[in-house]
Amino acid sequence: MYTQNVTHQAKHFLLVALSLAGSGMAGTALAQSAAVTATGDISSSCSFTSSGVVTLNIGQVPIGVFTRPGAISNASAPDFIVLTCTANPGITMTMTGTPAGNGAPDSVLALAPGSGAATGVGVQVLNDGTGNPTTPLILNAVNTVNPGSCNTGCSVRIPVVARYYAISSAVTTGAGNATATLNFTFN
Repeated sequence: MYTQNVTHQAKHFLLVALSLAGSGMAGTALAQSAAVTATGDISSSCSFTSSGVVTLNIGQVPIGVFTRPGAISNASAPDFIVLTCTANPGITMTMTGTPAGNGAPDSVLALAPGSGAATGVGVQVLNDGTGNPTTPLILNAVNTVNPGSCNTGCSVRIPVVARYYAISSAVTTGAGNATATLNFTFN
């Protein structure tokens, strides 16, 4: 699941005092001022057009795939986060979730705990920012997304995939589910 975390500036107000010189009696100057207020709103350059929930099904993976720490499964089929943008945006995303720990890389999410859960593996979510999801997203780090050439009203499709990552040589079978949140910032 991902949430839109749009960084934009609040309304800005500009107050300018203008001096208006008037002429009056010789040697005397009268001054008056007028207040000018400018208002506006700076809005996000992108908005989500996809549902807000991305489910990546890794499927059933034989335990024999995980022969050592660092062994990985095949990735899920890609799913897409779809944005509509009004201009060529600068897009970054930050993934938050529970880290796998146990010396695992900072790109590995912990599996949801519980009765019947697999152990010794975690989940990686991948995207390399160019449309080819091959680079693991780092937890709690800013990951850049390359939207390509984008003009008014363009659609940006961000592919993401998931795979299992062995964090131990002692892997057990069971459910392998993990959840992360992708927070997007549009510049």
